[in-house]
Amino acid sequence: DMDFYLKFIIKDRSNGANNERDRWDRRNGGRIGLNYEYKSGEYIFASYDVDGAKYTNGASAELDYETSEYNFGWSKIKMVGEFHRLIIDARLVLHKEQFIDATNAKNLYKNMYIPVNIGFEVIANSWIILRGSVTYEIYGVDKGSATFANVAQNDLKITMANKTTVNAGIGFDLGSLKIDGLIGTSDTTGGNIRTKQGKLQLKDLASRVSLTYLF
Repeated sequence: DMDFYLKFIIKDRSNGANNERDRWDRRNGGRIGLNYEYKSGEYIFASYDVDGAKYTNGASAELDYETSEYNFGWSKIKMVGEFHRLIIDARLVLHKEQFIDATNAKNLYKNMYIPVNIGFEVIANSWIILRGSVTYEIYGVDKGSATFANVAQNDLKITMANKTTVNAGIGFDLGSLKIDGLIGTSDTTGGNIRTKQGKLQLKDLASRVSLTYLF
């Protein structure tokens, strides 16, 4: 079986990041992808993402951002007993981003890394699903302009440090309504969960919640 999908970002705008005159306009972006099941429960996949935005601060300085990313990978889904599911995937990620700053200088950053993910899903009963995953980045390389925090000087190639990310979640299947919540590693001060550092904290559960209603 083969699945092909497209996703488009039509409009995304925010105002007032630091003062009321700040504005952030996201340009049209999206994702194109392909999944191919070559054997029962085993898949190969590929996707391409593109995105961009323009940020204008209150002083009328403008920053232009552009990002693109390729993903190529393999995954396997295996039933363990009647109610448990093991999910394994490995992928190659090629990421590029650039921004043009207020002086009209172009800053480019690229990285390549290989994350391996192991996930487990348990159907606790007819309407509760428990999930957990561990992702380990086994190899990665950074290269780019020194304006990016993790690049020491222009065009210097740096091997990325290995990184482990842990996530856990719970899903509720309420017929036509599906609710999913996720907790992930956050910094030790309980700050932004997106930093993915430190410890799991249940109080962050509400920061990653999705609702799906099937008509």
